[in-house]
Amino acid sequence: MYYKLGSLMRGHAAILWIGALVSVLIALPATAQPPQIERLDREAYRINPTKDSAAPFGVYVPADLDDAIGELKKMLSPALVEDMKTHLEREMVVHHMSLGMWMRNYWALWKGSRLGTYFNNLGITHPDDMSGIVLTSFWRHLNNRPIELEAQIVYYKAYWEEVFRHEKERQRK
Repeated sequence: MYYKLGSLMRGHAAILWIGALVSVLIALPATAQPPQIERLDREAYRINPTKDSAAPFGVYVPADLDDAIGELKKMLSPALVEDMKTHLEREMVVHHMSLGMWMRNYWALWKGSRLGTYFNNLGITHPDDMSGIVLTSFWRHLNNRPIELEAQIVYYKAYWEEVFRHEKERQRK
């Protein structure tokens, strides 16, 4: 009886913990603040996406990369845009689990949105790669660098080819 009660209590504790985590994640979309950056205050990371009541999550979903860059310029605070611009391109990775996750979820990259379809037609199938291309391209746009979309596509395709090659080798052993 004691063991079953203890197990039941652990189960309830797990449910409460998961509930707390879900409530935090639900609050997450309202801000695009990466936890590892403390350069700007929380308000600087607040986003203001274009509303679209016809879209699955009520926010405008860009049609292509140029449209995504334009939407980011509109929805991000000037302080965040300036912060992104003044750092190195490789540092855009700090936005992967914040703004990148927001894009993957609210632009429905996991669900075959028009932006997801645009990337699928280019041979990019993983939403993480899609948001990575958007973030990299946004940084390059801000810094007047060539976006080099084709080179980014080649990079991600080569990455997955290598992953699949290693997986096949592992399965043969």
